[in-house]
Amino acid sequence: MFLTMNAARRLRQPAHTAKFHRHVQDRQNVQIQPQKAAKKQCLIEMIKCKMEGKEMRLEKDKFSVNLDVKHFSPEELKVKVQGDMIEIHGKHEERQDEHGFIAREFSRKYRIPDDVDPLTITSSLSLDGVLTVSAPRKPSDAPERTIPITREEKPAIAGAQRK
Repeated sequence: MFLTMNAARRLRQPAHTAKFHRHVQDRQNVQIQPQKAAKKQCLIEMIKCKMEGKEMRLEKDKFSVNLDVKHFSPEELKVKVQGDMIEIHGKHEERQDEHGFIAREFSRKYRIPDDVDPLTITSSLSLDGVLTVSAPRKPSDAPERTIPITREEKPAIAGAQRK
């Protein structure tokens, strides 16, 4: 799903969301079901995350965090490990842009998964300003196995029909 910046800003504003809900309710004379509202909120959060360029991934063999830090130079960024946390900090002093003067600062923390050795964590900054912090995951000691499914003769829910 692609949204313009204006549409995304409107989604973030509670007044607009409430106005939208009232409009739908008045126009169609129906209430928005809690499940639909929750799905919409989840979608809004996903859009915000994608727009802000934040993403943490835990894949089978790798842990990674990607952050859009295009407004910062490598000298203005700091990545460190403290205990079981990765801390990413960025700060630049006031400078001029197309709208005037701006100073930026952010700080993010991510918990390091138990199967990641903190000594193997690396970071890199791409040409388009995406900071990637990653580390390999330790292979699991337990071998993969198929678990058989047994069929019970009684229903899990009282009064349920057998299929």
